[in-house]
Amino acid sequence: MNPVVWALDAFSSKKDWPIHFKTARAIHAYAPEAQIHPVYILSEQVFSDRGYSSFLRPGLKPMALRNLNALLSHDALFDLMKSGQLLSPKVVVEISSDAEVCVEQFLRYALNVNAAGIAIGTHARSPIARLFSGSFSQTLIHKSRIPVLITGAYQQEDPQPIKTVIVPTDFKPEGREDFEAFLEFALQRNLDVELFYKQIETFENWMQSDAYLLGGGWSPIVESHTEEEDRYAEAEIWLRRAREAGVRVHVTTEIFRESSADCIIQYANRLADRSPMIAILRPIDWLDGSVLRDLIQTSPYPLYVKDFGEPRQQQRDELADRETALRW
Repeated sequence: MNPVVWALDAFSSKKDWPIHFKTARAIHAYAPEAQIHPVYILSEQVFSDRGYSSFLRPGLKPMALRNLNALLSHDALFDLMKSGQLLSPKVVVEISSDAEVCVEQFLRYALNVNAAGIAIGTHARSPIARLFSGSFSQTLIHKSRIPVLITGAYQQEDPQPIKTVIVPTDFKPEGREDFEAFLEFALQRNLDVELFYKQIETFENWMQSDAYLLGGGWSPIVESHTEEEDRYAEAEIWLRRAREAGVRVHVTTEIFRESSADCIIQYANRLADRSPMIAILRPIDWLDGSVLRDLIQTSPYPLYVKDFGEPRQQQRDELADRETALRW
């Protein structure tokens, strides 16, 4: 099995270590047989901006390695270390402090080792540590075409191997290709797939229709019902694709008053005995960046974020082109 690359902050404080331990255990639940590559991107410019003299900077990499080894040798990770699944940490030095440049360095490493996934732990608030203060993790999630496994503060302490993946969706035709690509992942891992669609309440539709008549720009109720019919038709196509691929899939359509993040977690809690993971394949109408942040903050289950918009080789070529341009 291809490895999972784990994004770590070598200079996070010990009070932040528990979320790293949760991330390591989530990786094991996600890919029980995969090797784990802990990686830290050391930005020299960040430390230079904080007043580190030039003669101190050469000592930053050894210091980062010592800190990572102290974290990884903690009793909480003893089983992973003993099994040989958790590899020695790697520190990649980057001169620039620009988040996009640092992310590209990280992605280049992940592509070079042919990673099956990238893992990151974050509270989705600032600050947890320099690496996870927002820009790096957000940039990584948006730029990576390798699946990103995200764990938050409420992640279960000891998640079991994942058996079920919940995929929130709005059943739009443009998302069908992403879903078909995801089916290959589910088949390889022998996972059940739960397609979850949050419906708007009938009363809310009526209010939106009234607002539309007053010039508010909302969709009229007739149009809303037509859209629902189209979604059900699209759902049938997705089910057929799953059956053809040999993947067990189930569709749940429910009406919720709660926020999108809350209703997803409530549904996942009902499947807790099936060790669920929540998969976000790409943004949809009722699932935006703020919902993803809310899920990170409150979900007891790992989050799998994947955008199938670009093939792996295309991203590799783009990173190589940027590297060549920087050399010039």
